[in-house]
Amino acid sequence: MPQPKKPNKYLYQWIVQGHYGYHGWEDVTADDNRRIARAELRTYRNEEPQYPHRLIYGRRPNPDFVAKLPQVPQPD
Repeated sequence: MPQPKKPNKYLYQWIVQGHYGYHGWEDVTADDNRRIARAELRTYRNEEPQYPHRLIYGRRPNPDFVAKLPQVPQPD
């Protein structure tokens, strides 16, 4: 019988960042699909041509992940 697939520790996503001149690169939007993220990047570049934008691949912690810690025997 196959075991159920366990969730990954991290979720990977494409992040569109904008540099507005204040504190470096800021995350503007994020998506799991690269094609959608590239479309968002094009939109930001067309709507805000005075600011540079970029697309990066990043990860964030998965809220569904539960770490299995080793069981420590309790002293009697």
